[in-house]
Amino acid sequence: MAIVTLEDVREYADLGDTISEGRLQVIIDGVIARAERYCQRTFAAGTHTEYHRGGRDYITVRCPPWTSITTLEDGHPDAVRAISVASNVRSESDLKDAGEVRLWNGESEFTAGEESVKIIYAGGFEPTTNPTPADLKQALMEQAMLEYDHAARIGMAAVGGDGANVTYRAHSSGFAAEVRTVLDGYRLWHRSVSG
Repeated sequence: MAIVTLEDVREYADLGDTISEGRLQVIIDGVIARAERYCQRTFAAGTHTEYHRGGRDYITVRCPPWTSITTLEDGHPDAVRAISVASNVRSESDLKDAGEVRLWNGESEFTAGEESVKIIYAGGFEPTTNPTPADLKQALMEQAMLEYDHAARIGMAAVGGDGANVTYRAHSSGFAAEVRTVLDGYRLWHRSVSG
């Protein structure tokens, strides 16, 4: 399920029936996709398979928070061995929320290598067990409404009195400054996912 829906935006912005639902849905989907690229992660809950660089005692998954791990393998592709999640992976909520899969007990470090660690896990935000944080949801809804209401002016910083001179803002993220500030809190700055 999407972390922001058409109904969420309709209720948040107190929109009536006069909106173009199709256009607004395309904008919402685009805002979420750009936010995921900017933050280098996936927000919506799902099952994910990833390969990570080893050589340390933790990896960071691309879709935090993680809720469960079904497969954790080390030594890809040559000497694959399964790691017991129940006895050798720390499961404190702050680590799960940050997307950290940290070894302990009988395990000290993942085998060094570009894609030596394989993990299959459930992670991301979903309405009942890991709801989307309020600040993230609000920021995405506000960006969607900004783009819906001001589509003709997106990117403009100033328009001359005659309408002929237009100055455009140059920020590669395409987000309002306030939205970007919120997104920075969800960005995976030291992503350990290969590729």
